Amino acid sequence: MNMEWKQFCQSLEMPHWEKAQQLFSELENEGRPQPLLKVNTEELFKKKFSFPELSRNDAVVEIFQELDVAETNLNQNPNNKHLLEKMIKAG
Repeated sequence: MNMEWKQFCQSLEMPHWEKAQQLFSELENEGRPQPLLKVNTEELFKKKFSFPELSRNDAVVEIFQELDVAETNLNQNPNNKHLLEKMIKAG
């Protein structure tokens, strides 16, 4: 599950989201409670910059701000498909 979740956070591809959610539910149903899945895409994207000063560019900062808002909203309400779509669009 963690691997699928990490792949979703890195790629924002729905098949990884769906698989991670499925595995999460299966583990819960087996009586193996899991910590809530939290999106950390902004952090992962920032780490990909080979020149950190590029991440401080005004346009990039604005994109990261939008991503941060979308990420926070989705983490607060992970079952909301509209927030999921906004997160993917922001990324």
